[in-house]
Order: sequence, then C-alpha cells, then structure tokens
Amino acid sequence: MITEFSRPRSDTPLIYISYGMMKCGSTLAFELTKGILEQNGFPQTRLPKSTIPGDAAQNFVTSLGLEQLEAIEREAEKRGYPIVLKTHHAPTPAVKAWVEEGRILGHCAYRDLREMALSLIDNGARSRARGGKGFSNIEDLEDALDSIRKQVPRFLAWARLPGFMPLYYNDVAFDTQNTVRRLCGQLGLDADPAKVEKIVKGERPTRYNKGVPGRFREMAAEDSELILQEFRSFYEEFIDPHGEPPQLPGATAADQAEYSAGGKPHRSWRLLRKFLGMVRRA
Repeated sequence: MITEFSRPRSDTPLIYISYGMMKCGSTLAFELTKGILEQNGFPQTRLPKSTIPGDAAQNFVTSLGLEQLEAIEREAEKRGYPIVLKTHHAPTPAVKAWVEEGRILGHCAYRDLREMALSLIDNGARSRARGGKGFSNIEDLEDALDSIRKQVPRFLAWARLPGFMPLYYNDVAFDTQNTVRRLCGQLGLDADPAKVEKIVKGERPTRYNKGVPGRFREMAAEDSELILQEFRSFYEEFIDPHGEPPQLPGATAADQAEYSAGGKPHRSWRLLRKFLGMVRRA
C-alpha cells in the first residue's frame, strides 16, 4: 500500500538517469519513472537553473560533469528522495565513476532501429513543414542512419553500466504496466501500475509519433535488410537476429502470434512470465 510515508530502499541512489535513443519512447520511459516517484510523494519539479542550466521545463541534462553531479545530489539530499534526469547524451567519465560507486541508477530506452529510422524521417518531414529545426536535417534513410550510427554506441555505453536496465520500446509503449512493475522493483518502491499508466498517457507529454507496434513492416525489404546486416550484433543481443519479436518461453502458439503481431500476450501468460522471472527486455 502506498502512503505518504513511502520511502525508497536505503541503498537507492539519489540520482536516477533516464537515457533514451531518440524516437524510442524515451519521453514515455522518463514520465513513467517520474510517475512512480510522484505517486510515492516525491515531486519531480524542475531543479534550479544553477544546478541544471537551460530553458527546458523538465530536468533534462546533457554532458554531466563532476561538479554538476555533486550539485544535483545536494539538491536531492535537501529534498530527501531520488530525482530522475532525462538525457540523450553518452555517459561521461564522472557518471561512469558514480555508477560504479552506487551513486547513480537508471535505465536506457531502445527500439528496433528500422522503426527508429522511420520515426526520425517522419519527424524530419514534419519539422521542415513547420519551419522548425529539430530533426529538419533528416530527409531520407541515409540521414536517419547517420543519426543511428552515433546513437547505438551511446546506448551500448549506458547498457553496459551496472544497475542500468534496458527498456525495449514495445514493452514501454504496449506492455506499460509490466514496465512500471520492473521500474518499481529497481527503485525499491511500490506503485499502482494502472494509475501510473493512465496519468502518464492521458496527461503527460509522451511525444508519440504513430505509436503502433510492428512498424518495421512498413519499411522496404531491401532497406530493412540493410539495417539488419549493419547492426546484426545489436539485434542479436537486444532484439532478435531477424528483427522479429522474441520467442516467449512456454507461450501458446496463439500468444506468440499475438505478440509477434504487436499485441500483448494473454494475461495468463504475462503472469506466468513474471512469476518465472523471464522478462528480458523493457
């Protein structure tokens, strides 16, 4: 039961970093983490600009150096609870050192790179039509791949850090309540997954583009194969060598077909999967 006296575990760090590759559900993952903390009575209001410079309304950070980390930790200590920070940048030496010391916890959001490319192209077209700057330089697949080639190493740098949980887009977007449960376990907090999902998806800026499962099927076969070949090791470790949804151990044929089509497995399978501890991706 969640009460005003809820507290994170004594070993939970005061800094939580929500990293995400662009157009991979990173904003949704960040907002879900915020929602869990806020439901436990830990407001995630904007830190002072002296601590996090810039005009962003959220606690968005870029390259975190030692002095800034110390300032953020001091602010969290004053509040008495963890603060979640959002970033698209790579971990700095200072961040890596603090993670190793157990002073930072976090997650790293990722997605099928083909879907990421399609979303980047969509956002580029939309930005140019509106006269905006964000993603406006991304006009075609090669432009999207230039961005992805820079982002994959950043993701891997975060994913290799101890205590950082990879969060797979399909699970964050379409199996949200189980993702909330995983985040709660990581933070050592309780929360109502249905309530967190309802508030975040209904009231928060999640920046969905299309938000549909299995979007990689929209890509031309030759372009799809190009990406699968170039990033073969990424797919083998984090998704599947063929880019298909993973086989679910013990699932019925109907459940596997539904999951492969972008749907959710039957509730009985999800409960069994949770019980067996086989949830592998976020």
